[in-house]
Amino acid sequence: MYRFVRTKANDLKNAILKMNGISENQLDIKAFAPDLSQEPFLMFKEKLLELKDKRFLIVGDYDCDGICATAIMRRLLEYLKIRVNHYIPSRTREGYGINNNIVTMAKENGFDVILMVDNGIVANDVLAYAKDLSITTMIIDHHEYQHLPECNYVLHPSLLKNGYRDLCAGGLCAYLSMLFYDDAYSLVLGGLATLADMVRVFDANRYLLVKMLEILNHGEIYQINLLADSVKYSYDTLSFKVIPKINAISRMGNMANVNLVVRYLLSNKEEASRTFAYINDINSRRKQLSEKMSLEAMELLDDSKAILLVRSTSFHEGLCGLVANRLLSKFNRPIIVLAENDGVLKGSGRSPAGFDLYECLSHFKDDYLSFGGHANAVGLSFDTSFYEKFVSYLAETDVSYLDIDKDVLLVDDLEVSVLETLEDLRPFGTGFPEPLFALDKSLSTSFFMIKGLYPKFSFGNSLSAICFDKGKCKDDWQYLIGKLSKDSYRKSALSLNVEDFI
Repeated sequence: MYRFVRTKANDLKNAILKMNGISENQLDIKAFAPDLSQEPFLMFKEKLLELKDKRFLIVGDYDCDGICATAIMRRLLEYLKIRVNHYIPSRTREGYGINNNIVTMAKENGFDVILMVDNGIVANDVLAYAKDLSITTMIIDHHEYQHLPECNYVLHPSLLKNGYRDLCAGGLCAYLSMLFYDDAYSLVLGGLATLADMVRVFDANRYLLVKMLEILNHGEIYQINLLADSVKYSYDTLSFKVIPKINAISRMGNMANVNLVVRYLLSNKEEASRTFAYINDINSRRKQLSEKMSLEAMELLDDSKAILLVRSTSFHEGLCGLVANRLLSKFNRPIIVLAENDGVLKGSGRSPAGFDLYECLSHFKDDYLSFGGHANAVGLSFDTSFYEKFVSYLAETDVSYLDIDKDVLLVDDLEVSVLETLEDLRPFGTGFPEPLFALDKSLSTSFFMIKGLYPKFSFGNSLSAICFDKGKCKDDWQYLIGKLSKDSYRKSALSLNVEDFI
């Protein structure tokens, strides 16, 4: 499971680059100049200008990528003085992506053009319906497709050159906006979408991520400042404070309308202050409810199964993915969490690296009401009448994993300077994960329990390790595995957040 890489602190950067099979040049955005002369970008620009006198409806998706992409495009179209409105369907009532009801609403309200962002690439029937109603359709999407749909224009990363083919919808919109004006806020929103959607952190994506952090740390963008509650930005600040708040409204769709978040991102200071209090309150409720759901899921599931499955009528469908992530972290096995409501089971699945949950569950594609995702994350829904057949299939499924070893660093002389090396290498993410470090038990100098709950180990005066997941703790271990950070309580000290005992 783990492959140890021994190195010294002064050679840490080379060790990390080598074990990921990349060069330092791949991380240097100074060598990256955005190429906006690519034909798909230029043709989309031409199409927007051609339709400048028409009325646009932007239809987005309810996650952070879709919300940011919607905000970027509305901001751009307003800059171009195009008449525009936006609509993001409810996660709970309408589900993902454009549908015929939205097209009908657009026609009845006099919209000439529907611009879909972060959805639409496989909505062939809906696009045909829009064509029948003489509505022009445009798509900015990054999801997989078998054939390009019949619409008036598509902007998709697969149509771009290497280095741009991992862009998410928000990233595509950010680069498109550069063709029209120099807008720092659109770069920030594109970077947020990129960080949230966990796409590869190289080339065009890396440019957006680095620029986002530079802009936030050298300027004032009040909408993001309120969400971050911080004067110093980091990728962790954005991942754990900002993005969850943006996603919270759609997850709690029975309490609020996700379109509010787009309005918040585009509002002035006074409006933003008022709306932020509401968003913050919904996010607090989201945290409380997801904690309660996680505890209930732990009580309900049978952890003897190879594929874990849990369902409840009390679950909130918008939070199933969050709970699945927590259970995956604890059990490191495929997990499916389903909320039951009005005879329908709807939820999310997650799986560890090495097991393709999407392929496993696609066996019943025709039996689902909805199904989508990728190898390690799926969303699905089906009638309760199908449940027993579903359970039987999971029980009979042979769960085998690809043998994927994780590289772990054994550094002979760990010191605070290693944090500077890690900072130079950020952002980490898909394709370039944050490195794991190992601490040898033989070097431990003391041990005690914090609040009687969390084991803390000392390794001399400037290095400690703490585990916040009691379920992972073992008495018999040789190495602690985890990620390094600065010790919050001791200056010039390091702390390892323990993820595993081996």
